[in-house]
Amino acid sequence: MINIQKLTEQAIASGYNGANASAKVCQDIAFNDEGASLLINSEEQMFAEKLRSLLKFRPLSTRFKDVYDMYYLKDTVNEVELMSAIQIYIFDDVSMKEKDVKGIAKRLRFTFDDKNYIKHLDKTDKRWLDDDIKVITDGLLSFINGIDIRKE
Repeated sequence: MINIQKLTEQAIASGYNGANASAKVCQDIAFNDEGASLLINSEEQMFAEKLRSLLKFRPLSTRFKDVYDMYYLKDTVNEVELMSAIQIYIFDDVSMKEKDVKGIAKRLRFTFDDKNYIKHLDKTDKRWLDDDIKVITDGLLSFINGIDIRKE
C-alpha cells in the first residue's frame, strides 16, 4: 500500500514546496509498480491547499469558491489531520509568511477586511452557500482561531 502522507513528507524533505510536493508524489505513484487505483486529497489537505492559495494571493485572489468550500469543510475536517496538512502546506513552505495559526488569522482578517474583495466574494457566480457573507468570513476566522486554542 502506498502511503501518500509519507511520500509527501519525503518530497518536502527533498526540497519540494507544498504544491510541487503534490506533483512529485503523483509522478512517483504513476511510475510505481503498485500504481494507484484512485488519487483523492483528504478534506484536510483540500482545506489546507485552499487556505494556502487564499493566504498567498490575499485580496487579489479570484478563487472565491474556495472560501465557500473551506466554510463547508470546517465542520467535517479532523483538526489534528488539518494541522498536519497546514504544517506541510503552509508552515513548512519557505515561500509562505505565516509561521503559526495567529499569522494565518491575521492574514485572513486582512483579506476579509478588504471591501472590494468581500463585494466580489459576495456576488460571485461560484457562490454555492446562502449564508450571509459576514457569517461565512467570521465563521472561518473563528474556526482558524479555535484550532490554535484547542491545539495548545
